[in-house]
Amino acid sequence: MTVAEPSALDIEILIPELSSEIAMYEVDPNTFIVHQTEHDLRIKINSFTNRILALIDGKKSIKEITTLFNSDSKRKIPGCDVYALLYKGALATNGIIKSSTEIRTEHNNSYLKFRIPLLKAKTVYKVSHLFGFLYTPRTFYLSAFLICSALSIIFIHYLSFKALYNALTGQYVLTLAMLSFLTTLLHELGHATACRKFGAAHGTIGAGFYLFMPVFYADVSDIWKLKSSERVIVDFAGVYMELLISALLTTLFLVFHNYLFLTTSFFIIVQTSRNLNPFMRFDAYWAVTDYFNIPNLRKDSNLVLKQTLSSLVIGTANPLNCKKDYLFFAYSLLSMSFISIWLVLILFLDMNSVLYLPYNLFVAFKTIFLSFNTITIDWFKIHFLKLAIPISFYFIAGGIIVKQIQTKLKW
Repeated sequence: MTVAEPSALDIEILIPELSSEIAMYEVDPNTFIVHQTEHDLRIKINSFTNRILALIDGKKSIKEITTLFNSDSKRKIPGCDVYALLYKGALATNGIIKSSTEIRTEHNNSYLKFRIPLLKAKTVYKVSHLFGFLYTPRTFYLSAFLICSALSIIFIHYLSFKALYNALTGQYVLTLAMLSFLTTLLHELGHATACRKFGAAHGTIGAGFYLFMPVFYADVSDIWKLKSSERVIVDFAGVYMELLISALLTTLFLVFHNYLFLTTSFFIIVQTSRNLNPFMRFDAYWAVTDYFNIPNLRKDSNLVLKQTLSSLVIGTANPLNCKKDYLFFAYSLLSMSFISIWLVLILFLDMNSVLYLPYNLFVAFKTIFLSFNTITIDWFKIHFLKLAIPISFYFIAGGIIVKQIQTKLKW
């Protein structure tokens, strides 16, 4: 059923109302986050939209709001544009403005699919206060530096690739997998703990899929109300928690001289190191967005890169006008270079494993289910390397293709 558009007169006399369940946080003078607390939805708005919302009091009509805005602004807008801003976009679909528009129900983290809660917010809340003292800024930075320094020296002195390879027995791999699950939960608990330490509310801890990869998450969306320096600590809180676990295991190695403690410590560091990649939506990516107060870093930087390359081809004016534009350009260029180089290297060094991945997966699963008694630890080592790299290729390439399809569908 098609709903008739209101007439120009109806638009002028319409009195907009803000939802009573919203909170506003300033990111910078031109960027604000509006939080719809009832549905836990957040959107980013600019100073223009913020000024429009500030004029809404439930008494003024759109005509009066438009007149007041135009009287104090160099940018003159018609009432129909104010109506469209309030009722035809994200303000209505996110429940910021009271309207008949259906409020979206999906979670803000659209990059994270099929989310499954594992620990409720109340359960996490009972535990998160126990480790709050670790996230005092001075304690956080000093201990992280000392732990990284100490671990680097100990790993270099005691570890070798051959020793690590030989440590991967069947029983040890199973133990390591179980420990990996536990440390990952503690990683997410670290995010929640730091979030609570600085006075923001945390939500559930759960699992989902990012670029087809299973990942864990902690809902710390509320940190937008915190200072930039506090948000950065929350972003790295999970890595910090795993550093502490690794430091504990390394200490046990130094006391008891059991080599398995040290190898486990090393593998935990390897596991969490992916979170230091700022070009994927892992912890370092969010730290960059919070440090520079850029909520949509990937989207904004890709737009600047696209505009810059277009200007070079067409010969129009250079769109890089400030330091922030240059930051966007550099980040997007490095991000695309990193992803492209990784994909090309995989194809160049091991194209057969990419082309024959479906067949290799079939053979591996067939062996596991039908001939499990013939499997050795060396078989696992060989097939892990044989399958892991091409799988990462399909994860990244598939994610890019899906993103392009979604973009085209929106258009």
